[in-house]
Amino acid sequence: LEQAVNILLDMQNTHSDNGWASYEQNRGYTWYEYFNPAQVFGDIMIDYSYVECTSAAVQSLCEFAHRYPNSALAERAKASARLGTTFIIKAQRPNGGWYGSWAVCFTYAAWFGVEGLTAALSTCTFSASERAACENAMNKACQFLLDKQCAEDGSWGEDVEACAKQEWVDNPQGGQVVQTAWSVLALVRAAEFLGAGPRAEKLMASAARGCAFIRGRQQPSGDWEQECITGIFNKSCAITYTAYRNIFPIW
Repeated sequence: LEQAVNILLDMQNTHSDNGWASYEQNRGYTWYEYFNPAQVFGDIMIDYSYVECTSAAVQSLCEFAHRYPNSALAERAKASARLGTTFIIKAQRPNGGWYGSWAVCFTYAAWFGVEGLTAALSTCTFSASERAACENAMNKACQFLLDKQCAEDGSWGEDVEACAKQEWVDNPQGGQVVQTAWSVLALVRAAEFLGAGPRAEKLMASAARGCAFIRGRQQPSGDWEQECITGIFNKSCAITYTAYRNIFPIW
């Protein structure tokens, strides 16, 4: 485990934005994209920091520090995770959403963003202003999800076109089980962090409506029907991950 932690510490982009990329540190500049030889893929010239990768790293480091507080790496893990939150906060849009690079799209990134922030808030030592910034980003993300929830059936549904347009696009087929599951997971995690209170109750009520939608879509066999595309990379390469419908509703 300590070897794995060392890898995460070494992979953090402390020289640039404090985030984590998918396979290596940032080794270039965004202007390299002017020389992008691909006609269909976007942002491929360097490995950028991503909200999803950064959140996963932050969560892992926080979990390690929590479970192994006597490790020589525990404090470094917490310090690294704290730095990681600065990238998550900076990557957040004014409306509270994050662009998702590895799935469709803003619901997926919101789940990762909230999970990363709450993990750090529960484990790391922050100044008052840093903690306030993290909590504000979490609250904005939750409000973003509340604003995007379908009033009729409590679901969430966005179209793969959102990845190319880099803005929310409602799914023409309506609510989607997988994206609803991602949204529910984010809201529940935030509510658990907040504890008792009207704000947490509001988030849990929203999540309960989402769960009702998921249950309503479940087949007698226990499965869920394959719905619209939920996988993506490089903004335009859409992928159908058939296992998503079985994994995330029961996560």
